[in-house]
Amino acid sequence: MSIAPHGGELVDRLLKGEALANAKAKAVSLPRITVDTYAAFDIDGIAKGIFSPLTGFMGSAETRRVLDAMYLRDGIPWTIPILLAVSREEADGLSIGSKVALQDDEGDLVAILHLSEKFELDHAELAEKVYLTTDIKHPGVAYTMSLGPVFLAGDIDVLKARSIEFQEYNLTPHETRAAFEARGWKRIVAFQTRNPVHRAHEYLQKVAMEVCDGLLLHPLMGTTKSDDIPGDVRM
Repeated sequence: MSIAPHGGELVDRLLKGEALANAKAKAVSLPRITVDTYAAFDIDGIAKGIFSPLTGFMGSAETRRVLDAMYLRDGIPWTIPILLAVSREEADGLSIGSKVALQDDEGDLVAILHLSEKFELDHAELAEKVYLTTDIKHPGVAYTMSLGPVFLAGDIDVLKARSIEFQEYNLTPHETRAAFEARGWKRIVAFQTRNPVHRAHEYLQKVAMEVCDGLLLHPLMGTTKSDDIPGDVRM
């Protein structure tokens, strides 16, 4: 497409064919770390190019640039670090340059990390610069403060894509681009929503469509509050 991916490269870290079979066989003998749901979705985001141009979890220098200046490298805008936190005991058992198997919250081996760095980061500073607060009542702050003290960096090779509810709508960047191209769209307006589309949303979309070829609706799914409208109703 004429629209360049963020950072100029649409990343694909999902292994296929013989490379996938070899990696699966290798993964069972590697040191293993179990990640939580949030990290599992980060792995999926890296794998499918949702986080292009990232090819793995950020190191200390890149994280510092994002926190202090909001860019990755060469002026590529980025506002939130993509990090993999572990306990000190887990980190101490791993060597720089080694490979680490990553097991997700569902018990599946989903990726191999090529460990390039171990580093520490002040959690309060991380919360302050990402969320502009250190109030533990903020769910993002509470999660950040609960993370392990050591962060692991390195590229990942991904063995399995994440399947979710409403999987038929869970398109990768490659698939959305193919859909745009099949429709002949050159200029696309995207609308991200947590709630069902209402009349004010509809008005904004119709105004935007006056100068665009197509509309991409991006409903946010996942963890909700008790008073949120359920996902199936939103879809």
